[in-house]
Amino acid sequence: MLSPNEQWDLHTHFEFTKKLSDDDLLAHRHSIADRSLPQRAGRALTKLVMFTDRLEDYRIAQAHAPHPRKGSVKQIVVFSEVHPEIDVAKLIDALNDYRRSRP
Repeated sequence: MLSPNEQWDLHTHFEFTKKLSDDDLLAHRHSIADRSLPQRAGRALTKLVMFTDRLEDYRIAQAHAPHPRKGSVKQIVVFSEVHPEIDVAKLIDALNDYRRSRP
């Protein structure tokens, strides 16, 4: 999927998580000091769109994959997801899930 830096570029340029008017968004984009950010964000968005269909195929394949035998090596796949604001409840849930999964 997208690297954390690509995700940050998308969030910084497009401001997905903020409710901004069109005028505010235009003002934000004109105020960006990093002149390469629009190009990086555009590339990241294109990459994200290309992977959207593949991600759904991957999820379907994983849902129908046979379960490994008890005692066999398990494979864990982790996708990072960047959020401009930390969701403390989700972070606590993830840490608790990790703690419970430890022997």
